[in-house]
Amino acid sequence: MDSVARAPVEYATIALYQEQGNKVLTGTISGPDGAFMIDKIPQGTYRIVIDFIGYLRKSVSQVKVNGTSAFNLGTILLSPSVTTLKDVSVVAQRNIIENKIDKLVYNAENGLEGPTGL
Repeated sequence: MDSVARAPVEYATIALYQEQGNKVLTGTISGPDGAFMIDKIPQGTYRIVIDFIGYLRKSVSQVKVNGTSAFNLGTILLSPSVTTLKDVSVVAQRNIIENKIDKLVYNAENGLEGPTGL
């Protein structure tokens, strides 16, 4: 769930790791209601990592599975990731010479020295 809007986060990536490992054992994505389910997990202690674009990564450690019964992790809140940019400039420049179907165009504003090799 989104921690601010309290709305479900659909398509969040859920990865299951051994508690002390860095290799993903299995995973899934969250559904329209934000819920997810991972089946057939062997007995052991695991870590669940939840990722979604625009949110901080959330990790749930010490998830103990006894191999026989299902359990509910409860509501997991994802915090929005806020990045503020000071200034953004988008700059594009036309080519000095453009070859069109019926003509050759020289963009004088982009060439201070004038055309060369024409």
